[in-house]
Amino acid sequence: MAWAFIRRAFRPGCYHLATPVTAKCPRKYPARPAAPTPRRGIPSLTLLDGLAGVRSYAIRGGDSTKTYYATAFPVATLLASSWDTTLVRRVGVAFGSEVRDFGIDVLLAPGLNIRRNPLRRRNFECYSEDPVVAGSVATAFVNGVESNGVGTSIKHFALNNQ
Repeated sequence: MAWAFIRRAFRPGCYHLATPVTAKCPRKYPARPAAPTPRRGIPSLTLLDGLAGVRSYAIRGGDSTKTYYATAFPVATLLASSWDTTLVRRVGVAFGSEVRDFGIDVLLAPGLNIRRNPLRRRNFECYSEDPVVAGSVATAFVNGVESNGVGTSIKHFALNNQ
């Protein structure tokens, strides 16, 4: 029965990357601009939620003369299971390079919550149930991403365990 629900919720023809945006098939670019605060000297920043790669549409605005692709990087659990912070930093450098190339100012990642429940549906976004491993790997990832001149925002730091 769950599959029947998914099929009803899915609008056929609306999720192809070349489909034009219409009222029937709304779609927004995954990056979100944050409003500037001129009186405080804070410019508009573009934020992107991408835990395993830059979220992007291959074709934008109906212009099929250009295509945009992004790398699908390993999820946080897989990176942490390597226990190799040098490797994770290198992944962060590559990830940050793509973030910069897409014109994103702040990457809303990594997810640093401790995995306490194996049934939690978003465990793939978090590094480990061990706080030392999670902290070490997250530090390496953040340092790698930020070496490209873009920011990161650690998310799900607490109270998102279930």
